[in-house]
Amino acid sequence: MSSFSLKAIIIAITSAIILVLYPNILNYNFNLLNNFLVAKDTDELVVGNSVAKNCLEMDEILLTPDELARYDGSSDSRGLYLAFLGIVYDVSSGSQHYKPGGSYAFFAGKDATRAYITGDFSQAGLSDDLTSGVDVQSFDGIRTWIDLYEKDYRRVGRLVGRYYDQFGCPTDARQWVSQQIHRSDQLKEQEQDLLLVFPLCNSEWSGQTNSGRVWCSRQSGGYDRQWIGVPRQLFMTDKKQYRCACVRDSGPPTEPAIVYEEEEDSSSSVVANNDHNQNVGDLNNPLLKSYDGCDPKSSECKISD
Repeated sequence: MSSFSLKAIIIAITSAIILVLYPNILNYNFNLLNNFLVAKDTDELVVGNSVAKNCLEMDEILLTPDELARYDGSSDSRGLYLAFLGIVYDVSSGSQHYKPGGSYAFFAGKDATRAYITGDFSQAGLSDDLTSGVDVQSFDGIRTWIDLYEKDYRRVGRLVGRYYDQFGCPTDARQWVSQQIHRSDQLKEQEQDLLLVFPLCNSEWSGQTNSGRVWCSRQSGGYDRQWIGVPRQLFMTDKKQYRCACVRDSGPPTEPAIVYEEEEDSSSSVVANNDHNQNVGDLNNPLLKSYDGCDPKSSECKISD
């Protein structure tokens, strides 16, 4: 009998024994290969018998809040991490700031996104919750912090919880924050447009006399223009308060007209100018009111507490 025939017989016997002892091995290997191909083709993660979307980027890891807490920089910790908006960063290179005793040590080992934009560093304020007590304009600051951490520190992964699920995919809360950031951008653009129409007044105040003055010039509000205007109190619908504005008092009203929110309180002291002459600039805007005791045609008004 040739050596080739002998090897063939040995292989056949060995294969038969394996199939008897492990009858499902062929199905197991086929399923393993199939799962790998599915995961590779669709960027999906196979967990047990279920397939879930894997949103992690290469080399990213998932941490639970308890696991992140072990990276607070203390003597028995595993390192120095923090999370911002659910993204975990290694801040070891800035350990002088984040290690125990550092000026920002309270950020280590947790997601305290709320404190970054509210300035509340109490235990309650060191939270990742942005859903209450945070005005939409404050969301503008989030982008600044994201840019800082992405630029200066290494991204480790994602925190399972409010902003990312167990597969590292964004939650509804993360989508909501993105919407708030977009709203903040829109309000910022509207505010810039408003400043062009109603630039800020020059102002000075004396604490000794509790009085001061507001006045308009061609440069008040921070930019040059062809008109001076007159001081008026402009009601800011988003902040529910007034500020001094220099208002153009000649020519047609600004076009296109700026659309303002309707006030909820119909008894508000905001009054419209009854002069419907179209040659009074923007003085007819319903959110404007005059300063008491000031000549409505003067470019300067005295104010007191």
